[in-house]
Amino acid sequence: MNRTTARMLTLLYPHGWRDRYGAEFEAMLEMGPANFCTLANVVWSALVEHIFSWRGVKMDRLSRSLGAIVCAYLAVIAAGLSFYATVDDSSLAAAMQTHLYLSGAWSVVAFGSVIALMGAVAMLLPLLAGVLRFAVLERRGDVLLRLLVVPTAAAALTAWVVGAYFALGGHWAPLPWAIAGDWTAAADWPPVQARWAFGSITAGLALLLLIVSAMSVYQAIERTRFDVLRFTLLHQPVRVDPLRAARVPGIITAVAMAVMAVGVLGWGVIAMLDASAALNEYSGPMHTTALVSWMGSFCVFALASVVALRMMPALRKQA
Repeated sequence: MNRTTARMLTLLYPHGWRDRYGAEFEAMLEMGPANFCTLANVVWSALVEHIFSWRGVKMDRLSRSLGAIVCAYLAVIAAGLSFYATVDDSSLAAAMQTHLYLSGAWSVVAFGSVIALMGAVAMLLPLLAGVLRFAVLERRGDVLLRLLVVPTAAAALTAWVVGAYFALGGHWAPLPWAIAGDWTAAADWPPVQARWAFGSITAGLALLLLIVSAMSVYQAIERTRFDVLRFTLLHQPVRVDPLRAARVPGIITAVAMAVMAVGVLGWGVIAMLDASAALNEYSGPMHTTALVSWMGSFCVFALASVVALRMMPALRKQA
């Protein structure tokens, strides 16, 4: 690779990263090939560094691990909603009433989701208190703006769905599961071309807002210096370290996500054996089969669980 190309690729990385690694990285690029795989890898790595770059207060291992678990949990929420919407009001829901093992696997997923929710709430409360305290006392508007991304994203997606629902006559909501499938569309629904267009926008917007929300939450935690919180409870002084208070709920959340992943895997395997016909019906998002939808949901569950479980050593060490 020539020097000009290597220099341009190095400039894609954050300023702090270049100060520390730029010269060595540029020299390494000059010794390597300038093929497509190398260029794609360098550009992707630069994007990741911008997303997870450690600016301001450097993150320690505990805060970095908690931030990763929060992002993994957001992905699990999206996969869980897709999994539920695929099964709800389909032949699979009826099959679970007659197949004990299938309903048992579904119960494992439901149980894991409740425990994960409780753990996530207990983890987020001290983290949110620490981030807000730091942002207000230090006048860090950048941190506050990142915290506002999640509710803003949820409001934007809701506004799009509700607005499109009324704009199309109030008979059909632009959901990816209501485009086409092994069912008869209602007579007052819009034409299938309109359903494809609006449903595709909803799917793309939801994915984009999920990614942006995860990045914003991670960066809000990244930029925060977590100090001990002091307050009075029942006339007694209380001291709480937000990071240490979040570590045990973080462990619980990570384990619960792994339980959900195992339950989703077991549910799909049992469905292939006992309800294969229902599993191959087109009840998934964007006119996909339930099998394809299940496989996609399981991949997200598995990846999020792996990420969360890899963060557990840091949490256990602090505990």
